[in-house]
Amino acid sequence: LADYNNALAITPNAVTIIRNRALLYIDMDSTIRAYDDFERIMRLDASDLDAKYFHGMLALGFGKFEQAQTDFEAVLTADKNNLDAKRGVALLYKIRGDFPNAIALYSEVIKHENRQSNYLSRAECYLATDQFPEASADLVEAQKLDPANPDLYVMKASLADRQYRYDDAERFATEAIRLGADSESLKHFFRKRPK
Repeated sequence: LADYNNALAITPNAVTIIRNRALLYIDMDSTIRAYDDFERIMRLDASDLDAKYFHGMLALGFGKFEQAQTDFEAVLTADKNNLDAKRGVALLYKIRGDFPNAIALYSEVIKHENRQSNYLSRAECYLATDQFPEASADLVEAQKLDPANPDLYVMKASLADRQYRYDDAERFATEAIRLGADSESLKHFFRKRPK
């Protein structure tokens, strides 16, 4: 960080150095500083799509939904096939509870990008709309890509719980914890339930 700051003191408009510092800030959980750096890049180079995407994702984290939408739409205007921006818009739909549009967009992304996070995100939307067979199918695909991801088992526990398969939900939650998930957030799966 000191090296980047020193370099920017000499060349304050060096976009590559600002980007590297912004990414370092993300790694350091200094998201406000990262957001400011990506905003600075956008002012210096309006055509920088990566900066707009990261700015949008950070805006989502801050609850600045309109800004995030503006950033993602700007990326898609310049590159209508940009998968990062499509994922960003899908996440925005999901956060806003617009699950049908989120599902449609995740489905479009999945055609071009076989990534576990896409299947997990779409499964979450299916689960929210009581489309249990579709959620289950996505979790099967997600498991093929990374069977040791604790988020996968959290989702499997949620699906089992919604289907009144409480023993399965507890078993999946136990596996999620074994793989590193926060046990406190999963304790509701271990309550005594009617059989």
